[in-house]
This record gives sequence, C-alpha cells and structure tokens, in this order.
Amino acid sequence: MGTPLIPSLFSITVNLAPQALTPAGFSELTLFVDEAAGNPLDGSSRYLTYTTLAAAQASQVAGEISTAVLNQVTVAFDTDLPRPVTSVRVVRVDTGGGETYSTAYNGAGLTPASYLELNPGNVWGICMDSRTAVTQAAFAATIVTQGQHVLFIQSAQADIITTGAPATFVADNRTVGIFHDTATAYADMALLANRASFDPDERSVGWNCSLEGVAAYATDLTTAEVNFGLANYWNIIGDLGTSTTFLTKGWTLAGRGIHEALTRDWLKVRAEEKMATLVQTVSARGEKILVNETGLRQVSAAVNEVFAMGEAAQHFAPTATSNAYTISPQAVTAADVTAQRLRVNATAILGGNAVSFTFVFDLTQT
Repeated sequence: MGTPLIPSLFSITVNLAPQALTPAGFSELTLFVDEAAGNPLDGSSRYLTYTTLAAAQASQVAGEISTAVLNQVTVAFDTDLPRPVTSVRVVRVDTGGGETYSTAYNGAGLTPASYLELNPGNVWGICMDSRTAVTQAAFAATIVTQGQHVLFIQSAQADIITTGAPATFVADNRTVGIFHDTATAYADMALLANRASFDPDERSVGWNCSLEGVAAYATDLTTAEVNFGLANYWNIIGDLGTSTTFLTKGWTLAGRGIHEALTRDWLKVRAEEKMATLVQTVSARGEKILVNETGLRQVSAAVNEVFAMGEAAQHFAPTATSNAYTISPQAVTAADVTAQRLRVNATAILGGNAVSFTFVFDLTQT
C-alpha cells in the first residue's frame, strides 16, 4: 500500500434517506374492563398486553385480571382460529374513581394517560366487558366521535330479536352488535379475533365466519326472531355445515359490511403514511414538491401505490365495465398556487363479500 496523500484529495459524504414509517397495524385486540370488577392490572398501568394465553393466565393468578376477563382473553387465543392472534391488550377503567369507558379511552389529563394517548396505532377493533346497554351505547358514541376505531359489543336485549332496533343504540358504521343470550359467551371477542388476525395489507377478509370458542345459543331462535335480528342489523349466529356458531352477515349497526369499515380506515391510514414518507424524503434532499405538474405526478404516484395495494388485497375490485380504481390528478389552478396545495381525487369500487347465494336447477328427462 502506498503513502496516502494528506489531506485526502476526495471528501465524499453519503446521506441515507429517512426511514419509512412503520405501518400502523390493525391486528392487536383491545378489551376495556372495569377495574372494580377485579381488574386492577398491576396497580398503575393503563393497560397490559398479553402475547400468549399463558401470560394472561399468570396475570389472573397474580390478581391482576378477573376470571371473567381471562375467559374473554382465552377466546381470543383459541387454537382453532384460522390464524393465531398476536396480542390482546386489556385496558382498565377506574369506575370506582369516577372514570367511564369513554374517559378511559378519550379523557384529557388523566393519570395514567388516556388510552388514545398511549395507543401506538396498532389497534382497530375494541371490545368491552360490560353487557349493560347504556354503558355500551355511551362508549360507542365516543368511539364514533373519534372516528378511529370500531367497537364490537354483545347483547341479549330482547328487542333485538322481537321488535325494532333498540333505541339505546345509534345505527352507525363504527359499532358492530352481536346477539347472544349468554353474557359469558364472548361472541364479540371471538369475531374480532377470528377476522382481525388477517393482515389488511395482504387480504381484505369477509366477516362471515364460525365463532370458535363460543357456545351456541342457550335457547334456539325461531325463524321470526332471526329475521328481526337481521332486520335490525345485528349479527346472528346459527348452524352452517359442521358449525353451530356461524355468523352469516358480518355487518355494522348501520347495515354496512364490516370489511367496508375496515377498508375505509385502512385507506386513510395508509394514504397518510405514504404521503408522510414522500414529504419527509423530498425534504431530506433539500427539494420541494413543486406546485405544478411535476409535483402532481409525484403525489399521484404515491396515491396510486396505496390503491394498487388495496386492489391486490381485494379491498377494491374491478367490474366487467370498470377498473377497480381511478386516480384523477386535478389541474393546478391559481388558487392552488396561492394555497400551496396539490389536489388528487380517486374513486374505487369496494370489493364486496357474498353472503347469500341463489341457485335455480331445472331437471328434465330429456
């Protein structure tokens, strides 16, 4: 090796692009529980997260959660699920100290912090231990206002299967109701565990499925009762093939498929992440996203990536006459230049989930 020149003739700096955001997940199940019902957790934490059933069992032995809550967590970790659940988060609600489920979820200035302040973004579906309609409805209203999660509730209210929809609940697309005449059946947790274990980046699943770890109704429903329940947009379970707990519709209290509610939230989160990465990357290079056709192409490309992922995962699907989605960059106007903005519109066709099938078979001798 020869003698190096001092100082070196070359000075080379290699800058690394900013790391992409870690995508928010949707698969971590969350269960809000009443602290006064024997769920102090460790005495200080707002929540505990269990990644195995054994961990939850140990927590129950230590007096951190009640047997009832352990039973709910057990349903989530049922070994017959099509995919294993990665984790269950149990959040305590200090009702004895004046908290409600809503304030534990969304309260300002709470100590410890409210659930939303601690939520790292991997939660979409939420369950609760309460089977009291007023408590459920109040919590549902808060979640609807936040517009970030979907609440799965179970109820045995007679009105669900005998008359019009219970007035306690508001028909909206952030609440999923399941009728079960046994309060300890935990059909709400079973549904969430069964479907949320699938990665929405890979697959948009239908929400009609067999509820593993859940007993059938203590008293069989009549056809009229089933029809009332479905007319009220509650989810009803019943016999299908070898399953006695098959949930056929998979819809919200507003009558939309749960898969559509998930697609809505998935699209918003992924689009925000994609744009945040684009803006950060361009900024790190000391460049601008120009308010012109060049910038518009950059932004449109980012949006297209999200929708293409959605089509691959069956969030969106083409028809015989239309593509699954259309990206429409909006021409830059003088008002856009003044506002320093770029506008991109998009339309997409939701990938539906067939839950009803009609066949006509004609048989002849010739």
